This record gives sequence, C-alpha cells and structure tokens, in this order.
Amino acid sequence: MHLPMHAPRWGRPGRRPARALIRLLGAAGLATLAAVPALAVDPGLAYPPVSGGPVPPAAAPAVVTIKAAARFGTVLADGTGMTLYTLTSNGAAVPCTGPCAAVWPPLTIPSGSPAPASPPGAPTLGAVADANGLQVTAGGLPLYAYSGDQAATDVNGDGIVAFGGVWHVVTAAGAPACSAGPAALAPSGAVTRLAGADRDATAVAASVGRFAAGSAPAVVLASDGAFADALAGTPLAVAKHGPLLVTGASSLAPAVAAELGRVLRPGGVVYLLGGPAALAPAVDAQVRALGATPTRLAGDDRFATAVAIAGALGDPGNVVVVNGADFPDALPAGAAAAVAGGALLLSAGSSPAPPTAAYLRSHPGDQVTAVGGPAAAAYPAASPLVGPDRYATSALVASRYFPAPVAVGFASGASFPDALAGGAVAGGAGGPLLVVPPCGALPAPLGPYLAGVRAGIGSAWLFGGPRAVGDDVLAELDAAV
Repeated sequence: MHLPMHAPRWGRPGRRPARALIRLLGAAGLATLAAVPALAVDPGLAYPPVSGGPVPPAAAPAVVTIKAAARFGTVLADGTGMTLYTLTSNGAAVPCTGPCAAVWPPLTIPSGSPAPASPPGAPTLGAVADANGLQVTAGGLPLYAYSGDQAATDVNGDGIVAFGGVWHVVTAAGAPACSAGPAALAPSGAVTRLAGADRDATAVAASVGRFAAGSAPAVVLASDGAFADALAGTPLAVAKHGPLLVTGASSLAPAVAAELGRVLRPGGVVYLLGGPAALAPAVDAQVRALGATPTRLAGDDRFATAVAIAGALGDPGNVVVVNGADFPDALPAGAAAAVAGGALLLSAGSSPAPPTAAYLRSHPGDQVTAVGGPAAAAYPAASPLVGPDRYATSALVASRYFPAPVAVGFASGASFPDALAGGAVAGGAGGPLLVVPPCGALPAPLGPYLAGVRAGIGSAWLFGGPRAVGDDVLAELDAAV
C-alpha cells in the first residue's frame, strides 16, 4: 500500500556522498579511483549535500510505503522499499544534518510541496522545513534512511546510538519500533545495571549491589509469581533496613537461600509475605534451617495481606493506594510510600477493596494518595497522581515524593519482577523508582524530571538484564543522569 510523493534525496543504499568520499580518500586515493571504470548512477536520485543545506528537487516521484519487517511487524519504508528511521532523545526529535545526513539521508520533498498524504494503515505524514529542506515526518518525527542498509529486508540501523540520540525504525502505528537486547559494546556510564539470569537472581543482584555481607537485620521475602505482596512489602523492607527478595512458591531458590545466608545478621528476621499459596510452609522451614527467624504477614487475599504489612509498620500516617489488579501504575509507588514513611495498600481495580476501606476508616487522619487512574477512581477522596500512561505517572510520583533525590532506580514498565526488588533498593537509598520502556526512546515525561535532579544524584541503577531493558535505553539513561 502506498501513495506517490516526490523523490527522496538519497542514493542507492550503501553508497557514500561524493564529498565525503573525497575527504576520505585524499589526492592519492583519487588518483587510484580515477583508473576504476565509472559506475552507472540513476540521475533521478542524489544524496543530500554534507553541508546540511536544502536539497534541490529531483524529478523522479517517490512513495512512502508500509512493509513487514522481521522483529518489528509493519514498518515505514521509502519508495524503493528501504527502511525508514527516526532519531530521538528523551522522546524528542534530534536534528540530523551535515555529516549525520551523509550517513542517514533525510527524506525530503521540494520546497512549497503540500504535506504528503498517508498510505492506508500508516501514521499521519507531514513535512517540516529544516536544514535539510522540506523533510517528511511521521507522527511529527523526521524520517531518514540508513546508508548501512543494503536491501529492503535490512533494519541494520535500529538501536544505533549516534549523533545525539537513538535510531529506531518506525512502526505503521507511528511509534519508533524496537526490540530489547544487548549492544555489541555495552554502555558504561553513570547508571549501573543490576541483573541476574532470572527474576529471582536479579533481586539477589540488587541485594548484593546495595547491602554488604551480614549488614541486614531483616529481609522481606515474597513470591516471584505476582506483584501485589512484594510491592506492598517495599516500605517494610526500607523500614527494616533490608533487601526485598523473591522466590518460587514451593521452596527457596538456591540463589535466594545463599543470599539470605550472606546478607542477614545472625538471628535476623525474614518477613514472609502472603499465605501458603504465595509461599509454602516449606519456605518457613528452610528459613529456620538457615538460622533466621521467619515471620509471616498474611491475609485472606492480597488486599488483606497489604493491610497486615501496614500493621507491621505501626501507625505510619501516610498511605499510598494503587491498583491491586494490575501493575503498570503501581510499580513506582513502593519507593514513594517508603520515603514518606507510609504504607502501600491496594484497590480492587477501580473499586474499593473491603480490607483497604476498613483500614482507611480506622485511620481517618492518614494522608492518602492514590497513584494511577483505577486507584483514584476507587478512592476519590484521596490525592490523585494520575498521568496519561505508566511512564508519565512514574514521573509524577517522582516529582511529588523525590524533588531532590540522591539516588534513582529504573526498571521496565512492561513487566513487574525487576521493579519490585529495585523499588526497595531505590527507596532505601532515598530515590524514586522510574519505569522505562524495554527499548526505544525514553518517554518524554522523564526528561524534564531527570534534567532537574541530575546534579544531586550520586547513585543510579537499572534493574534487569538487556532482554528486559535494552542497552539502547541504558545508553539514554547514562546521558540523562
């Protein structure tokens, strides 16, 4: 499916602009090149000048199409079928001109041309006047090809960090597409990645990264199969000055048992969250065998378990309520409740949960904040913190509770396990837990917050491996922090 437009201003994939070639070869190289037979050049196609100036019109028509691409689904392509890309940083477009445009040729149309119409099923196309001329945009982001792509099936440019941002293909839905994964050279900057082979091991890595051997008087232990108990346990872990670990329901994972032996003081306490379906009685026995004291905090359901955990915190005076039925808005709230010296309770989606409602009635003087739309709907009398998406909500939570943090943690907003242990580490260090996408550009709401607090940040962590949050995101976080 496609709609004709004017010709793009780039040559066939893989060729370098002539001026760049002259600079690379020098006089001696040009003398050698003169002996090589001339290559046939399509007169209707030309690269933009390396200077970054406006590109002269070309006669041949061009199209923007949509095509199927491995890993990414349906993406945008130019009239020859070559993949199109955008360059962004912190969710905003980054200009690509001059030497950048020599490697990433911009898609332009003649000056004065109307904004191109969109192919069926593609995002709205537009045009913006910039140093490259009148450049075609998708969803407001300028479009480029990549000189490193040799065939229409190539998507070699995706995930490249260069020229001030990260390059990504563009889905037919209009968003930069990506897939999480490691880079050939892992980023090495201000943000430390703490990760293990699985969710249990990542929580262990977070504990090792924060707590010295024998330094924790207590550990909070929750099931690795659900988010609610562990999230409610985040303020407890911070209050008890210990890590939050997760394990399977039936028994302690070997790595978790080893970490309990390493991090706990002699005779330390292990708080087991949830009933026997969450953590089997065998786990209590294994904890005792390690020389620690198991203390179980449980209710009839996740809502009652959260109330039991709040009871273990005494009378906190502050309560943060989140949706107990789904995790996206909830993940940043654990660290926030911890730094406020509060408890974290759960709504039943957009409805009040009876155990939570009973707790709030018995604590009429508590300051109550509802994080995320469902929790705010369930408790309209609470102070709401609701963004248009999970990333904006996490930035709102950070701004409210951490105006000047000395630390910050990041974890995937697309899944919950890594954020659970990460929230306890970040909150214990006096910082927020911000959620980020598995790959691609940082969400725009995070940029202003990080820019405003970066001067005071002494420690920063990304929880989870590169398949959870890709190295492209880690590179952007390094730059932002």
